[in-house]
Amino acid sequence: VALRESEEKYRTVLEANPDPVVVYDMEGRVIYLNPAFTRVFGWSLEEQIGKKIDDFVPEKNMSETRKMINKVTLAGESFSGIETRRYTKEGNILDISISGSCYKDHEGNVAASVINLRDITEQKRLEVQFQKARKMEAMGLMAGGVAHDLNNILSGIVSYPELLLMDLPED
Repeated sequence: VALRESEEKYRTVLEANPDPVVVYDMEGRVIYLNPAFTRVFGWSLEEQIGKKIDDFVPEKNMSETRKMINKVTLAGESFSGIETRRYTKEGNILDISISGSCYKDHEGNVAASVINLRDITEQKRLEVQFQKARKMEAMGLMAGGVAHDLNNILSGIVSYPELLLMDLPED
């Protein structure tokens, strides 16, 4: 009874987590993924249980993903906040901050890996937009400075003929 209650408590915590969570066995097959994973990426637990989600990882991110997997499953180490990219079921690509750790059995052996994925696509888009705004601000300041310097030069050129005209007789 206590084991069942403990398991139910941890399942509730995982399912309430707003970030996608996926649990892999030692061979890299899906044991569990939470509702947030389904909401963000589109795959359900029923579709993925017992499978490897290789189509989830873009080819250019595969080597770093293998390093993360080895770090957790072979070395039993954790990692946190690594930025990467992942595909959704529809084929869209998302910017992701990924963290992972191992789950150990009662004997202390690594039994599974728990991976937390946070969708940072909107944050990245806003960062790019902010950088563009800063560049535009810098360009505006530079243009204002150039205009001011040019105005100083031109005011002399425009004023000098007027001074010459003052010295000329009217006829």
